[in-house]
Amino acid sequence: MEYLLQQYEDGTFGYLGIDGNEHYNLTTDSKVICTQKESEDRDEFIAKNKITFKPNQYGSNIKLDRMVNHWDILNHKSVAYQGYGLEKLINDRWAETRAVVASQGYRLEKLINDEDWRVRREVAKQKYRLDILINDEDFHVRIVVAALGYGLDKLINDENFYVRTNVANRGYGLDKLINDTHWMVRSSVASQGYGFEKLIADKNEFVHKEVVKYLNEKADDNFIIDLGNKLLDVGYKLSTNDILMIFEDETTTKFKKFEENNFYPKNNVYRILARLLWKNIRVKDIYDPNNPALVEIYLKQKSLLKDTDSIIDNLE
Repeated sequence: MEYLLQQYEDGTFGYLGIDGNEHYNLTTDSKVICTQKESEDRDEFIAKNKITFKPNQYGSNIKLDRMVNHWDILNHKSVAYQGYGLEKLINDRWAETRAVVASQGYRLEKLINDEDWRVRREVAKQKYRLDILINDEDFHVRIVVAALGYGLDKLINDENFYVRTNVANRGYGLDKLINDTHWMVRSSVASQGYGFEKLIADKNEFVHKEVVKYLNEKADDNFIIDLGNKLLDVGYKLSTNDILMIFEDETTTKFKKFEENNFYPKNNVYRILARLLWKNIRVKDIYDPNNPALVEIYLKQKSLLKDTDSIIDNLE
């Protein structure tokens, strides 16, 4: 196909038979000012009509113009990523191309009303009119709004759990989202080290994994000790069998981090409280002086627990 350049009244360019007929641009209805003849050299036509192009304007680079009009969407997207021909590609038949145009920050006032959510999502990524996009009908768009930290007081109640998860990712409203009905939201709360005294006993395995991951990778001794105290405050206790299980496993007694495959909430509680025993913190809350088995266990741990005798003497 021969590419015969046209200039239109609105300052744009195109090609005869592709973008316009002999009289109008078929997309914008702008009138034709001049059209290159079949026998006319392109450069001579441009010089004769004193045509000047804006940077990256469609019509200025015939190689890229051929890509814009190629059937393959990859060519369209490639050109759009270069910032070329956006005034034409904004009307591309493929939403993926128009999304790339939006990612370039071009004509967002138009693209915010695009029929495809993928385009509007890119508009949101540009932080454009989030006050409008917070009410978008598609949750993919609202996810971006939440991820940007806008309108969290409203989005915390969004019907879509992906949106609420992104609210949690911003550290907002964790005291409410810890009770969310969806595990993904609670998992996000756990990833920030919040509310472990409750989430450590969560029934969902993915929440457990997030708890353990945080304890393995981020929690220091002070965090673990503080959590142990909170667990005791909310009523967790150790039975004789629990204590036996803890101290029979030397690696459990001496642990500083949780085992990666330990996802069971009850075992997590044991290990947290075992850490307290190792640090000799709040032993009185765990120890039962009327239980000979517990006394015997503590006496056997002289090599592990500091000042065991004095602790037991005081307890008795």
